[in-house]
Amino acid sequence: GTAAARTFAPVTGKADYPLTIPFEDLAMRVEEAKELGYMVLVLASNCPVMETYFSYQMSVMVDCKQILGEVFIHKSKSTEVAQAECRAALMKALDSHNFCKPLHIRMANTAFDWSSFCHAGFPPEVFSGSRWSVEEASARELIDEQHRAILEEYPERFKDFYTVITSSFDLEEAGK
Repeated sequence: GTAAARTFAPVTGKADYPLTIPFEDLAMRVEEAKELGYMVLVLASNCPVMETYFSYQMSVMVDCKQILGEVFIHKSKSTEVAQAECRAALMKALDSHNFCKPLHIRMANTAFDWSSFCHAGFPPEVFSGSRWSVEEASARELIDEQHRAILEEYPERFKDFYTVITSSFDLEEAGK
């Protein structure tokens, strides 16, 4: 059999968000938001297949639920160590063998206070979509001069870096 072609309205600006989409449109909509220079937030409404989907993506993950458990609940890791690990993940996403990968911020079913957790090595600008640049990453010493030169020569490589935040919450739960 043949599948019917799906049609969708393209997003033209921030006024079009938030979107409620079927799972099969997720990859296309993430790409669309990335191309518009937006930070990507996926609220899964407790849909477990979303977690599985992102676990198979070529991204570098920061697991907020794990950080909460280790730093704030079990106190098995200091905030500074967790921040250093976040910096290392960011650096890996920015330079993965001279290419970039998405940075996946996995919230799962938690709320995480990034405003107090961000620091010089993991700046809040990472979440600002189009305002995060090669120059900003270089100025913060998150990439070296050699990689900066590569990204300036091949700017399409930097377009593969973007931040995607995933949460199992729905829109109402996330707004609390």
